[in-house]
Amino acid sequence: MPYFEVDGELDIETCNGAIRCVGTGSSFEIIFQNFRQMFRVGKQVRSPLTASAFAPLLPIAHATGIKVTMRIGKRTVGEIIYQDGQDLPRVKLRLLKLAAAAVLGGNSIQH
Repeated sequence: MPYFEVDGELDIETCNGAIRCVGTGSSFEIIFQNFRQMFRVGKQVRSPLTASAFAPLLPIAHATGIKVTMRIGKRTVGEIIYQDGQDLPRVKLRLLKLAAAAVLGGNSIQH
């Protein structure tokens, strides 16, 4: 698999609020404002009919070996993984960090 690097930031406006994507080296992070936004946008990513604005980046990241993680504020709460033979990604959540982000995060980004 070829090795690619990413560097930069992208803010995506959605109907559920802004999402920030930050690329560094061989990974990029999708940073959600709060748990509610992550849940709503996550449902869109899993649905091929209503893919979110960053969903087109996921197959590219998979094809180039770029790791994709999800954050709420400063807490890494999961990663997006493609498995061989699957068209849609699988989301692997870190349940304890996700629970902490949901409780502590409220409705705003934690810096």
